[in-house]
Amino acid sequence: MRSVKPLKGRDVYLFPDLSKEGKAFELWSNKSKEIQKRLQGTSFQVSDLLEKLAPDKDRDQGKDIADYLIKQDWRQFRKEEQTPISEKVKKVKPQKQLIFSNLK
Repeated sequence: MRSVKPLKGRDVYLFPDLSKEGKAFELWSNKSKEIQKRLQGTSFQVSDLLEKLAPDKDRDQGKDIADYLIKQDWRQFRKEEQTPISEKVKKVKPQKQLIFSNLK
């Protein structure tokens, strides 16, 4: 197993690949719990976003989050002007519809 020491004390968010019957999600969830026990102060959150939204065809192909993100126009995620952080928080809109609109 590769070293996980660089993750110590961090909040780690995982986006498992899709798989038939959710095997990858289950594996990643179990492994993250095991590592979290060994690394004090580290927390893992395993996202079930793809599990909830992906069609069976994508599961069969074993797609991952990058397969969805690569189809997006990166310019839509870029801020054109420099705005103070307090203003950015007010303007942030969820990207769920944009990224996963083709899944429904």
